[in-house]
Amino acid sequence: MGIEETVIMLAREEGIEEGIELGIEQGIEKRIEKGAYEKALAVAKQLKQLGYPISEILKVTKLSLKEVTAL
Repeated sequence: MGIEETVIMLAREEGIEEGIELGIEQGIEKRIEKGAYEKALAVAKQLKQLGYPISEILKVTKLSLKEVTAL
């Protein structure tokens, strides 16, 4: 194997490793966002059941009016 092929192989391996790391990071971020969203929905549902005003629920949870009224 020549120098050119070795450099290409090493660059390819490095690119694959970077791609895997990026994919893992993005997956973790999505899970965190999903968890925060689900928590906000749960809090909104509880507050709604307790009779809190919708306007206050919107402020606390940062959810949309449509999301809160659908609960």
